[in-house]
Amino acid sequence: DLGSVNSWSLIFKEPNQIVSHAWQSPLALVHSDVDSATVTVDQTANVAIQIFDSFGCAVSDSIQVSIPPDVEFNLSNDTLCGPQLVLLSGGSPSGGVYSGAGISNNELNTSTAGEGVYPLQYTWTSPQGCVDSADATVAISLLQAQIAQQSDVSCFGSADGSVEFTVSGVLGQPSYSWTDATLAPAPSANNLSAGTYTLIVSDSICTIQESAVVSQPLPYNVSANVTDEMMGSDGAINLIVNGATAPYSFNWLNGETTQSIANLTAGVYDVTITDANGCDTTLQVTVGSQVGIGGFEAGSSMKIYPNPTNDFVIITSDFESFDALDVYDATGRKVESFTKLAAPFRLSMAHYANGMYTFVVRRADITWRLKVQVIK
Repeated sequence: DLGSVNSWSLIFKEPNQIVSHAWQSPLALVHSDVDSATVTVDQTANVAIQIFDSFGCAVSDSIQVSIPPDVEFNLSNDTLCGPQLVLLSGGSPSGGVYSGAGISNNELNTSTAGEGVYPLQYTWTSPQGCVDSADATVAISLLQAQIAQQSDVSCFGSADGSVEFTVSGVLGQPSYSWTDATLAPAPSANNLSAGTYTLIVSDSICTIQESAVVSQPLPYNVSANVTDEMMGSDGAINLIVNGATAPYSFNWLNGETTQSIANLTAGVYDVTITDANGCDTTLQVTVGSQVGIGGFEAGSSMKIYPNPTNDFVIITSDFESFDALDVYDATGRKVESFTKLAAPFRLSMAHYANGMYTFVVRRADITWRLKVQVIK
């Protein structure tokens, strides 16, 4: 039993001439067996022997008997988290060799070993060639979490984002929690608003945290450059759109679908803007008028009254007739049309809704634009 027992044996080359032998310190023994002699010691000692022949002549010799120390393996850290290269220690006496899963040149590579619980061994060889070993156990976790899928918020201020983590290298059963305590204990979360979300994962020996940032588009920033109506049906709106997610689509209440609209009469124009994610916003734009609404006279050849009106208007002219009359409402929609009209011309507006209307009168290559307001 190494560490407690050692033996030393003598073989006599000329046994017929030897009559006795004796051990000296730590044991004094005399044996009648002249062929061989053995003594066993359980502690380090200097052992001497004398050999006598039949004439009483003696020879002697001695040897230092060493008892090997006990081999121990006290692993300083028996739980290891994550990929790392560990120079092993804790084996005694020093100078031995470590072996086990993931060990090379007395270094333990946790990635090579993989997650699990492994036996390790420390083996020591004495100068006399005696071999002994001691065992230890190490637990390894390679716990990690990575973002598998993430969806940002589609519209500013919404809560339709999501994040999902893939968890691997687990030792035992994993448990989950979030720094946002309102989220369910799972590796994924849905219906998220913009922000940073941190998942906490634990297994039997390790705990890690991993974060994901859920973003959102900028809010809509919409403005309009407006050109007021000057001569009738010549107003314009040019929208300036930023934020949300380009490209944008436009839906005006008057049926237009472009970012800019023209040939407008004075009035209020509503538009719905939709971005690439289906997020929309609305805007109401007012086109003013630089055209007076009193008794209007275009030069000296055309005038309209009463203005404002709640029933009818009369158009008078220096001309006896004119070729056409078109009436537009405030959205630019044509309401009525007339041709080959005699002057003066009386037009009933009792069925018209309140609002501003543009009368476009034509004769040959001359065009008049007259503003009429209906107030009931």
